[in-house]
Amino acid sequence: MKKFKSKLAEAIYNFIYFLDERLDRIEDYSYETAPYCGHHFSGHRGYFTNSDYHEGMGGCKAEIGRLWVFKNTEESSWQIGITRKKK
Repeated sequence: MKKFKSKLAEAIYNFIYFLDERLDRIEDYSYETAPYCGHHFSGHRGYFTNSDYHEGMGGCKAEIGRLWVFKNTEESSWQIGITRKKK
């Protein structure tokens, strides 16, 4: 069941990323904090998705309404959830 949930979350993320691409909302970035320092940051910003990586560690996230999908590169597993309504 856990593998199915992970595959479902990945498929949902890929679809949401596809929507961002079709809407032409993806902005990639890549920079170093100082020349030749070795601290490299990269990722992308979109309308529904974003990702942040620093030296290979970080993650990616997608949100539509209350549905969210997240992947942490340290754990290499996808998580999916629904944000609760505020009372």
